[in-house]
Amino acid sequence: MLVMLTLTTIGGLVLSVMGDKPGAIADYTQVIRLDRNFAAAYNNRGLALSDLGDQKGAIDDFNQALQINPGRANTYFNRGLALFRINNDRSALADYTQAIQLNPSYAKAYANRGITLVRMGDTKGAIADLQQAARLFRAQGMNADAQKSIRFDWSKLTKGMN
Repeated sequence: MLVMLTLTTIGGLVLSVMGDKPGAIADYTQVIRLDRNFAAAYNNRGLALSDLGDQKGAIDDFNQALQINPGRANTYFNRGLALFRINNDRSALADYTQAIQLNPSYAKAYANRGITLVRMGDTKGAIADLQQAARLFRAQGMNADAQKSIRFDWSKLTKGMN
């Protein structure tokens, strides 16, 4: 059974990367049928659902993954993104904050929290988070992402100040 779960999970990942989100969802659903406690399958199916625009379905899967394994920062991040996409900024902010608490080096979580704070009107908090994201991205060798954080910091924030 473990071999079947592993192969099906890998198949879902490959299909997702290749752009076949419906095929990935089918594979992850098969994994979940075989093992209802496989948090990564719920998380990955949630990502595919979110990419297809089904934010409610994605959030349901992320919730299930977090019930099984509440210590995964990336699942909080993923749910935060789905919540952000449906304009539930307060809940998205809470999820990004939880992801950061679980993984203080999570640069993407700082960046997304900063963007959420921009939308919520907290310019000072947004600048702090985007600058922290840039520092972390640079420290992790992700210079292009660091530049995006810095550029967003000034280009988006100053538009609202004119």
